[in-house]
Amino acid sequence: MVESAMIRFTRPLILPDEIVWGYDSWFRAINFLAPGDYQGKKTKDLLGRPGLEGFKRAAILAQVSGLTASDFAAQHSMVALSGISCRNRWENPERRGQIFHHLRPYVYWCKKCASIDFHTGTRSYWHRTHQIPGMYWCPIHPRVQLSRAPLSAYETQPEFAENLAPSKTEEKMIRDCRSHPAVANYSKICQVMLYLGKPFINVVVRFSILRQSARLGVKIASSLQGIDLAEKVLTTYPSDWMREVADYNRVRKTCDLFLGSQVPYMPGYVLALIGGSLWTKPMDAVFAFENARPQTAPGFRRHSYYFYRSVPLARPPSRH
Repeated sequence: MVESAMIRFTRPLILPDEIVWGYDSWFRAINFLAPGDYQGKKTKDLLGRPGLEGFKRAAILAQVSGLTASDFAAQHSMVALSGISCRNRWENPERRGQIFHHLRPYVYWCKKCASIDFHTGTRSYWHRTHQIPGMYWCPIHPRVQLSRAPLSAYETQPEFAENLAPSKTEEKMIRDCRSHPAVANYSKICQVMLYLGKPFINVVVRFSILRQSARLGVKIASSLQGIDLAEKVLTTYPSDWMREVADYNRVRKTCDLFLGSQVPYMPGYVLALIGGSLWTKPMDAVFAFENARPQTAPGFRRHSYYFYRSVPLARPPSRH
């Protein structure tokens, strides 16, 4: 419990992989707060700390959870996929509101995960991994198709959310993407990016993609023959699934910029799409994004290849 002269409230425990939207809703629910009750001028009365008056909602939630703002963003938001894949755009994501970016028109959850969360003595909650664009099957329970609900369902718990059944066309797309190898690679790359919770270095990403493209015979200059990078990405994945995940023009523009001298500002999930189309093993792609030319960024922490092999990619919990 935290006490001030005006109000007393409870700090709920934030759970592994819990997305910020769900934590925000749970914090307000157990403290009987409206969405604006811990922002702006009311923050001084709520937390009893005048220095927090100017903080935005994400910074306040980070304080409540006991994490720093950067750790809160890295561990409980989608910033690694929503628009920060390269280091020059990483600074202070909470100031731009990117912690609350949502990449899908619906919120997704796994019924089996919700049941396990509830019966292990904690509570059912909204998992961040389930909100990866293009993720339709639970990574922990591969045979369980994710349920979906309106974004307003974040105000409740998954087991009470309204289940919106997909159309027949969407059902076919979901079945087709289940066993597609490139979709599986893309999903694993996204999971690793969320796990790392940090950006890659711009020049390393560009160098690794151009080098791998050249190895595969993908055109990396306008004067060369063959398919270009955008065509390679767009033709690797199922067309119906691709339309649900990324905008065609965004993928085309991002890939075309690699032919020039500048490094494009690239959403993380678009980088994962490129990695899944150029590398057959997802860990090879992530390793290349960080370690292709380590001498270009002295002092930046890098990991060995075996580190990526040990990343916990949504393995089932021991209690099943």
